Amino acid sequence: SLPATRHQLPHETKRFHVIDKTWSKLMKRSFETKNLIQCCHGGDTPKGTILSHLSDQLDYCQRSLGDYLNDKRKLFPRFYYISDSMLLAVLSSYHNIEDISPYIRAMFKNTHSVVLSYSADSGQDEQCQTHLVANSSQTLTVTDGMTSVDDVTLYSDAPAWTGGTTVTAIGISSVEGEVLNFNREVSLTEGVEVWLNGLLTVTQETLTDRIYEIDRDMKKGISVEDYVHTYPCQVVLLGFCIQWTRDCETAILDNKTDRRAVLNVAKKYSSFVNKMPAFISRMMKDNRVAVAKWENLLSLAINAREVTEDFQRKKIKEITDFEWLKNPRYYLDDNGAKLVVSEYSVNYGCEYFGCNQTLNPQRDKNTLVLVKAINQCTGVAISGESPVSREETVRNLASMCGRFLLTLHCSSQTTSESLIKVLTGLSEEGSWGCFSHVLRLSEETLQVLAQCIHIILGNLQQKNEECSLVNGQVVSLNSNFAVFTTKTTNFYRTEPLPDCLKGMFRLISISNPNINLIIKTLMTILGFKSGKILMDRLLMVKKLTALQLKPKDLST
Repeated sequence: SLPATRHQLPHETKRFHVIDKTWSKLMKRSFETKNLIQCCHGGDTPKGTILSHLSDQLDYCQRSLGDYLNDKRKLFPRFYYISDSMLLAVLSSYHNIEDISPYIRAMFKNTHSVVLSYSADSGQDEQCQTHLVANSSQTLTVTDGMTSVDDVTLYSDAPAWTGGTTVTAIGISSVEGEVLNFNREVSLTEGVEVWLNGLLTVTQETLTDRIYEIDRDMKKGISVEDYVHTYPCQVVLLGFCIQWTRDCETAILDNKTDRRAVLNVAKKYSSFVNKMPAFISRMMKDNRVAVAKWENLLSLAINAREVTEDFQRKKIKEITDFEWLKNPRYYLDDNGAKLVVSEYSVNYGCEYFGCNQTLNPQRDKNTLVLVKAINQCTGVAISGESPVSREETVRNLASMCGRFLLTLHCSSQTTSESLIKVLTGLSEEGSWGCFSHVLRLSEETLQVLAQCIHIILGNLQQKNEECSLVNGQVVSLNSNFAVFTTKTTNFYRTEPLPDCLKGMFRLISISNPNINLIIKTLMTILGFKSGKILMDRLLMVKKLTALQLKPKDLST
């Protein structure tokens, strides 16, 4: 059904038409022949021979189509994450972006849809952003570099994509309704694999430019209230972390001459936290994007206040002190932003998350171990009682590092071919993969998974640019690749890590989160002034509940 496919596979197209015509004639003759024996054995050529020949021809067409799809996947590695049928649907509907928007959400995290612009070839611009993004009854608010949309329905009133119209992408919309306007337009006139690659590249370039812009604004002394409404939520949170790191290091260095330097920084963030709940409560609740920004920022500010006050109590005097180095810190230089823990660092990937992001590293005490494993090109096996907490640990780290994370829930039906396909995409793009419940895989499939991961990680440690997997396929390697797996630990049993994975995965157990800080943060976000008092009472309820329930009930 796709003209481009028929053009690029002319021989296979003719072969399939012959197969289809032969099959149709065969079925018609079978219907007209009433005698069963004559139907099966009559004619010059036995029906079995004809069917066997058609099957061989179909296998040849299938292999050629698979090679064609693999060529498309090499141009855009995220095509490896979807099935062949989904990829064919994308390629066959490249001219109708509304039809492929569900598949776009499978390849771009938290991206709801694409904002389009239409212009006639005559030179007269027909672009109407309000018409493209929102219905006439909806409102659109545009600020510097950002557009906030409430309850948007993209493509609902979009004009038809005709031959005399040039279509370009000018932004993307998150699930929460936040719209990121691109620095430059992305033309959709070429193949879908080309403009999807351009869409990803322009998104990362736009976020990178916004990060440098917010850093310049913060250095100029622009208040948080001013730049929160100007930049995307993701950029606001990252800029806040960069500024907090800069403030803390400056205060620690100045502490030799001014003993109140660290105290002043702690007071700065404490004052910011104290005035934010009242500000959020006065904000219009129908503006979901703005509320989500301020709530995420408040959660981050509470964490910054707690850590800074801890610095004051421990009287840190040098930025080389481990009490400072063990904290996740963000820096920005000419090569972009990066997350640093101790002496290990991870470059920020600029994957777009919208408002669904949490940059609260202190809630996870395993950040140092995880970042160290990524730097050493080893996998990480995470054990814990709750599957949600295990996967949330990896998602939180991917959010902190701005990386695309693909979570694959393994089962007995998972095939080795699908795992090889996923690992190929992850290694070529440099994305992260989390294989959950690997023990549910069959023994043969688990061995294939372990061999492929061993080959990829071993070549990354040797800084090779490509490697050959167990099926002989040669894949290119990206140094940003990282792989994780999860296993269950509860009161009654512990799933051991398979022997084939022990040598390449570092095993860590999830530590208990800081419940006190989490409850206090939630109470503050909800606008309660006496968050500590409510925290103490909720903890009392938790302890009483734990005494009356069995361990099995608590784990569920």
